[in-house]
Formats: sequence, structure tokens, C-alpha cells
Amino acid sequence: MILLKFNKLFDFYIKYYFHVAILAVSLTAISSYDLYQNIASKWYYLIFFSTVIGYLLTGFHYKLKNAKIGWKLKTITIIFFLFFLFFLSYYFNTLEIIIWLLASILTFWYVFPVIPFNNRKITLRNIPQLKILIVALVWTIVTVVFPFHQLWGSNNFWIELGQRFFLILALAIPFEIRDFEKDSIHLETIPQKRGVENAKLYGVFFLIMFLMLSFLKTKNFVHQQYIEIFVFAISTYLLVKSDVRKSQYYTAFWVDSVPIIWLIMVWIANLI
Repeated sequence: MILLKFNKLFDFYIKYYFHVAILAVSLTAISSYDLYQNIASKWYYLIFFSTVIGYLLTGFHYKLKNAKIGWKLKTITIIFFLFFLFFLSYYFNTLEIIIWLLASILTFWYVFPVIPFNNRKITLRNIPQLKILIVALVWTIVTVVFPFHQLWGSNNFWIELGQRFFLILALAIPFEIRDFEKDSIHLETIPQKRGVENAKLYGVFFLIMFLMLSFLKTKNFVHQQYIEIFVFAISTYLLVKSDVRKSQYYTAFWVDSVPIIWLIMVWIANLI
């Protein structure tokens, strides 16, 4: 009985994207440590709830086929968008609002035909080979550019930005492998174009780039380099072990747990 309740609670936690939101907050907190820049709690609240709402709206979009329900979903999307915009206008400056709007437009254009492309109403997700790049770009904007844009003149900022982009690219590969048989062939994802095993090699390359950039950063605490080597190792292991037959929890929980484990290790290292 207790196990059944736990499973339901765990399914709710995953299905409604709370795990993904904690991942986003973890990446932001890691950047705060890496860049030695404390940020107010308002950033974490906004990133957490924006992630949950954004993923819920885009996730439900794929499941809703009824036109009437689709219209309701668009109305709800507009209401949430205006609510977040009001919140931003009260607590954030103009540049920060613009950055948030850019990430939001890319997120919703990913599944909704927000802006016409090549004289057609098309979503970014359906542009061949673009899917994984958009995902990595949005996550980089939300967890690095948005909260730490004031550090753009720092070398560490650009290294952090590059690291985050390559890490998200690598962690997205297991998801593309998971969806290999479900994705439309027109998406031309890396597993579709190069095969599953070659897709893993691409992911390993992205992780090597992530690790190489780590050596260029000015370290803010003594264990930082060792922790990022561990992140490289565990990410590589999860990437190599991924395949089409893995449970959805392999990607939705374990792969998405990498930044959370990373943050916990950073906390522990700072206590030593």
C-alpha cells in the first residue's frame, strides 16, 4: 500500500515536470557557484515555475488533438504568459524581461507555430536537425544568460555558457535515442541520421568539449575540477547505457538527475 502511494507520488513528480524544474534550479545554482555570483531567491522561483508551466503547456499540446481543447490550451498559455510578464515587470529590469521573452518565444515556437517560417506556419521542432539545438539554446539562456547577464564581460561567463550548451546537447542525446522509433523521420534527429551508436559518439564529443572548457575556468573552490570530472564520467556512463528499450524513467529521472547530483556535490565540497 505504501509502495503504491509512493509510486503514484513519484509518477506525479515526474509527469508534471517538478523534477525538470529542480534540474533547472540546480543548473542555475551551479552557475552561481561557478561564477561566484549570488542571486536573489526571485530568480530561482521564476525559473522553477516557468519551467513547470512551460513544460506542462508544451507537453499537453502533443496529447491534445481536439480543436476545442486546443483553443482552451492556447487561452491558458496566454493567461500564464501575461501573469509572468506582470511579475517580471515588477521585479526585473527591461533587459531581463527581453531575455525571458526570447526564451519563452523559442519554447512556445518549439511546439506552436508562433512565427511564420519560410512563408509557412511551422514549429521549430519540425525543422530538420534543429530540435536538439533549440533545447540546448533555451536551457543555456534560462540558466546562464538570464540570471547572470551582467557578467557578460567575464571570461568565466562565456566558458560557463559554452559548458552549459555542450552539457545539455549531450544529455539530450539519450532522449533522442528514447524517441528514436516515435519521432517523425522528417525531424532528422542525430540517431535517425547517424544511428544510435554514432549518436552516442556525438554525445561523448559534446561531453569532452564540456570537460575541456572546464580547464579554462578560474576555479572558485578547490574541488570544482574534480566534481566536473565526475559529472563528465557519470554523464558518459548514462549516455553509453541509453537505448531505445530503456524505461522512460531512465531519461526522465536518472539522466535529468545529473545536475541535481552535481549541485549536491558542490554543496558538500563547500562544507569540507
